[in-house]
Amino acid sequence: MILPMLGACQKDDGMDQEGVINLKDIPENPIFADLPLVGTTWKLIGFGDERSGKVKLAEPKDCENCYKINFLENGEIWGRSHVNQTKGSFLLEENNNYNFKQFSFGRMSYAGELLDGDRFIDAMKEANRYDVTSRGLFLYYSSREYLLFQPSME
Repeated sequence: MILPMLGACQKDDGMDQEGVINLKDIPENPIFADLPLVGTTWKLIGFGDERSGKVKLAEPKDCENCYKINFLENGEIWGRSHVNQTKGSFLLEENNNYNFKQFSFGRMSYAGELLDGDRFIDAMKEANRYDVTSRGLFLYYSSREYLLFQPSME
């Protein structure tokens, strides 16, 4: 008796639960695939899972300055979580430009994080590879989980 009620709660618009969408419902933009990792300001769209094909949109959705990162030529990463400034460093593999040889990331300020701030920082600390596609930057923090970014229109 409970199963039919659960099925009735699901929506057909790609949303199984609030704030979760199918990756295939995120529009592709061929220009994104040509953007460089370094020198582009990237804004987090959400947390993705390859197995389910779902992306949980980052909260808050309407914060223009939240969850941005920028990889610099000197090997530094600067950014912002929900309420903190962030900084890190990276070194790309010489023969495979999709893997990081070294990667570190953390807070520069220590205000209490809100919403997805801690999840964002924890995932960024585990980043080990990336891919720039027509949907944006996929920054992998496990074998199947990734942060999905798109270029920031500053």
